[in-house]
Amino acid sequence: MMRRFKTTMLAFALVTAPAMAEEWADDWADDPWAEESQAAVNVHGFAEYAYGEFTGENRALQRERSLNEARARLELDGFQGVEWSLKVDARHDEVLAEDRLDLREAQIQWSPLDSTDIRFGRQVLTWGTGDLVFINDLFPKDWESFLAGRDDEYLKAPSDALRVTHYADSVNVDVAWMPAFEPDTLIDGERFSYFAPAAGDFTADPLLIRAEAPAPSVSNSEVALRLFRNINGVEYAVYGYNGFWKQPLAFDARINKPVYPPLTVAGASVRGTLFGGVANAEAGYYDSRDDRSGRDPLVPNSQWRALLGYEAELVSRLTTGIQYYMERISDHDRLLENSPVPSLEPVQRRDVLTLRLRYRLFQDRLTLGSFVFYSTNVRDHHTRLTMDYRYSDQWSMSAGGNFFNGREPQTFYGQFEQNENLYLRVRFTF
Repeated sequence: MMRRFKTTMLAFALVTAPAMAEEWADDWADDPWAEESQAAVNVHGFAEYAYGEFTGENRALQRERSLNEARARLELDGFQGVEWSLKVDARHDEVLAEDRLDLREAQIQWSPLDSTDIRFGRQVLTWGTGDLVFINDLFPKDWESFLAGRDDEYLKAPSDALRVTHYADSVNVDVAWMPAFEPDTLIDGERFSYFAPAAGDFTADPLLIRAEAPAPSVSNSEVALRLFRNINGVEYAVYGYNGFWKQPLAFDARINKPVYPPLTVAGASVRGTLFGGVANAEAGYYDSRDDRSGRDPLVPNSQWRALLGYEAELVSRLTTGIQYYMERISDHDRLLENSPVPSLEPVQRRDVLTLRLRYRLFQDRLTLGSFVFYSTNVRDHHTRLTMDYRYSDQWSMSAGGNFFNGREPQTFYGQFEQNENLYLRVRFTF
């Protein structure tokens, strides 16, 4: 949920939110009904300012700043018969010249049985074993926030969902039902440019990627399933998903717009300790239901996806993680045979290596980090550099940058080479 509101109200919220939260908590504590039911409302939140600039000329955008926003977060949670939580973000965005109120979370949770948890409402859903690489996690992502330098929590976008988790001796069951389709937030030209094959160049035109989403209906709802169990310290899981591709990878000539084609995914993962670290493996088959033969160039082919990962502390305070990720397109030869522009089609197999380094200093108050995505066969990459400093329990600062390169402008990371940016965030937590 979002709506416009006046900038002055946001400024008021930034200044008065801590005091209002404290007063609210005190008033609730004095409520005799609250004492009788042993209920309480916990109030948290933060105020943050974030700023970012492009390191070079972005010819498509003709803009210097990638980020310039003030944000205030209010978090409430409590127990009145059932557990509930609410997270609301108020944001003033100078880059897009807009004010927004975003409902990040609004959910209730109860346990009708000791072995069963039910969560209903707006919530952030996640599972799988990858580090910034997602195979069986088909819940929405916000890639714009990821590239802009917002806090990592904003990479995971919220969903309106009903989630039921049942724990049993044989196998645990996790089911999530999303009544309305929730796509990824893509790079669409508003904040960052991208390469458009139709235009043959970098562009900031949002109309080229603006898509027609599936109409809200029961038949267009999404369902995700996870069966998992821990055996001798090793976690095994199998997954299922039925819904749509999270990005508009198909084109409907009847309406002359990109669309989100139907998708079914089946996968599995395993994770456990190995040689003093943590190893993981995950795989999934993406069944593109509208093009199982691979003959329609306007619909993505089915795919196999897999990853292997390992993370360990090399020396004291230095943690490293490495992953190998692979995508393989089924019936690739048929795709090329039927494509009007075969040279712009993706390669049959895309291999990506990732390397994460994290070093903690000054009694863990300062953390330096880097994360590199590098495709060994496509030869493009994305490097993320981060620095997080905790001055006190209330004040913290984060800085970093995103850097891209590729041999061809249409490659996955190469298309963003004009979006290289540096950013800085300062946060006060209450």
